[in-house]
Amino acid sequence: MSVNFWPITLENSREPPIRRLMHTFHHTRTLSTSLAEALLRAWIIGDAEKVNVELRRSGYVETDFDEGEEAERIQLLKAVVQRMQTCPDLFAPRAADPGLDLCVDLLAHLAGQTAYPD
Repeated sequence: MSVNFWPITLENSREPPIRRLMHTFHHTRTLSTSLAEALLRAWIIGDAEKVNVELRRSGYVETDFDEGEEAERIQLLKAVVQRMQTCPDLFAPRAADPGLDLCVDLLAHLAGQTAYPD
């Protein structure tokens, strides 16, 4: 027997379906993680148009979260976005712009990635 909670299908288990569903949602990505990941992905592939879209999208996020970890992560993301928007060349070698280098490292941290191509 399967229990369907769109888009998740929970197979037979000894744990009640609602507990398994709550466990699944507990491990979903945060808004800050998703936004940082999208911006980092666009930067890695070198898509200037997509980077600009992601910079605007991340810059418009309202921090209507209560004080806490996610609010801090959103504030950090917005600071990274502001710094990246002032970079004369977002695709310059990282060594040429220490600020950009730091921004990329912080995006990777927010996205939960430990490795990315240079």
